[in-house]
Amino acid sequence: MKINTYEILFKCLLEDLKVDFVQEYAFHPTRKFRFDFALVDKKIAFEIDGGIYTSGRHVSPTGYCNDCIKQLLAVQLGWRIVKIPTLWINHHKRKKKQAHLIYFEDLKEIIREVVSCPSLKYFSKG
Repeated sequence: MKINTYEILFKCLLEDLKVDFVQEYAFHPTRKFRFDFALVDKKIAFEIDGGIYTSGRHVSPTGYCNDCIKQLLAVQLGWRIVKIPTLWINHHKRKKKQAHLIYFEDLKEIIREVVSCPSLKYFSKG
């Protein structure tokens, strides 16, 4: 299991929020898919997606399709998935506001809301 800096930072964020989580959680009974972080009792998963600007696995055609399969299987099993680009974790200092970024200090508040009330707009099933 390879843990990167972004996952370490996100793990610290969850620990700071005093959230019970499992890292690298195998959610499917027959496939080897894993969530980066899972709140098993709430069926909420957090996926840290990196390499979006460097042709990483999450944006390659095969990687993207595999992620779609993983997400569909998870939804079939009742999971809700929060995808977090590493950019959101990396931009911990506020510079000028950019529409595509959620800054680290804001991310913590969003995660707090998600964990306390999973029916929020972040999880719209529509």
